[in-house]
Amino acid sequence: VAEKSPVYADAGVTMATTSKLPTFNVNVLYRNLFGNAETLKGLASFGDSQTGSFSLLFSKPMVFDSGRPNTPPTGNFNASISYNGGTIFRDSGYVERSAGVNLQLASDDECHKLEYLGVWRDTLPLDKESLSKGAKNGNSNSILTACRPTMKSSMRYTFTHDETDHKLIPTKGHFVKCSGEVAGFGGDVAFGKMEGSGRIYHPITKDVSIGAGCFGGLLAPLGALISPKGLNPFGTPSVLNDRFFFRGVRDLRIRGVAEFGPHDDGDAIGGDAYFTVGSHVSYCPPIPVFQENNVRLHAFANAGNLQLLSGDDKDGDMKSRFLELVQPENLRGSAGIGVVAPMPFGRFEINLVSPLDMGALASGSLRTDSRGNGVSAQLRWALDSEFS
Repeated sequence: VAEKSPVYADAGVTMATTSKLPTFNVNVLYRNLFGNAETLKGLASFGDSQTGSFSLLFSKPMVFDSGRPNTPPTGNFNASISYNGGTIFRDSGYVERSAGVNLQLASDDECHKLEYLGVWRDTLPLDKESLSKGAKNGNSNSILTACRPTMKSSMRYTFTHDETDHKLIPTKGHFVKCSGEVAGFGGDVAFGKMEGSGRIYHPITKDVSIGAGCFGGLLAPLGALISPKGLNPFGTPSVLNDRFFFRGVRDLRIRGVAEFGPHDDGDAIGGDAYFTVGSHVSYCPPIPVFQENNVRLHAFANAGNLQLLSGDDKDGDMKSRFLELVQPENLRGSAGIGVVAPMPFGRFEINLVSPLDMGALASGSLRTDSRGNGVSAQLRWALDSEFS
């Protein structure tokens, strides 16, 4: 058996985790750095929504003694430093630059991960060059107020349990992922953040499968945990960089998904709480090219909402703010049909999808938006590692 070369390099296109737009990546990997299976990996990324990012990742396996005779050490240690020259958020009218360090301990199966994150973020209004590429002219007060440097120092734990039969095109089994993050160990931001997702799949026949999934998250600023009125973790506004945004296949599968949720003068400003639910039925036709490559047809429906909870200027008590999150008239949804296929860098979908006004549906009217427009379809393609 020939030993692998210690140096490996490749290039490819993936989807940016925030903007969900194509990004060109260059990777260089050095194996067995100190003779104990350590690796050193360098990554450079460039794209239409990213002016350039660079990272260096060191990984070492077998860091914990198992405590049992004749059993090898377990666990992995990862350390990385990164710099992001600027990620453009056109729907929100700002650019985010960042630099930081990430220290991580993980189990062999990556079911458990414990991380420390120290990240400097700088938020800037979009410049004229970026505006000429499609951003709106001018910035809202919310974005201008958020344009300042911040330093986040946090601990995050992630639990992942995957019992599906395929990472990208599952037809049976279940998947659960949840994470909790607490910031305030130094730096100038403090918050508690929880996010979770679950998916379940069941085969009806050899070629037909049904599935359902959900996502949800909650962000609670901790800067003013105790107010004169009592316990109030939402008494101060959350930081823009830490909020949730609707983006990607996992949300509503439609163009302009960032138009949903809190806005200020046309800028998407994100939310402190969100949820999405989805269901689908998939079918693999008896066509060799479909069967051999696990390409499937699917029909789907999605719904969800995004709500801003924090800030002294928010009207109503906390209970009413949470109720607004799930009220039918505030929900947005989509339904459609399409084709899904696994790719080396994610799940590819091309769909014919129609946005839906869930409040109108609840009242017995079929329309796609609050202006009363009827059903309209749009062709949408996407590539993502997360999906519902």
